[in-house]
Amino acid sequence: MHLTPIIRVVDDDRDLLQSLRACLSTFAWEIETYESAEAFLAQTDLDAPGCLILDVAMPGMKGTELQLELKRRGVDMPIIFLSGHGTIAMAVSAMARGASTFLEKPVEPQKLREAVVLAMSKLITIERETSVARDARARFDTLTEREKEIARLITKSLLNKTIADRLGISVTTVKTHRANVFAKLGVKSAVELTKLLVLIED
Repeated sequence: MHLTPIIRVVDDDRDLLQSLRACLSTFAWEIETYESAEAFLAQTDLDAPGCLILDVAMPGMKGTELQLELKRRGVDMPIIFLSGHGTIAMAVSAMARGASTFLEKPVEPQKLREAVVLAMSKLITIERETSVARDARARFDTLTEREKEIARLITKSLLNKTIADRLGISVTTVKTHRANVFAKLGVKSAVELTKLLVLIED
């Protein structure tokens, strides 16, 4: 499961891709760049959360066509459109289909960063309804009440002995529950468990 949001940038201008990557490197999020919409669709994991910075006019599939294709596939991803010759009608149309922001080239770095922050904030709401969140919730619901209790205590960085004392059970029992929690949720560490619980719980 990929829980870290990704900033995906799609533009046929290789130099601009490098420039945008440098501009966005101040963020802790991962950055992926693609030189065409076709490459983006072929290589990215559409189930992974994140936002999309998308050039409107590209050879082959246009940015607006990619937006429609993502909608057809049921992918609800915040999109920031970039255009060197966008019209008001084009911007209105893109926004009506769910685009987060429409920026004109050359893009001011600060405006782009602000647009990404806005898109990622929208993503928090979107993610609650994505297959990733639903899958995580479904797996969490397979835990027993005791396992859920121990899972939450593990995310507080408590030692097995501390958990055992708090719940009035043996350390061996805690270890067994801990192993069951990790196996059922498909996580390998307390850090991964914490990320999963943050995703599904307020």
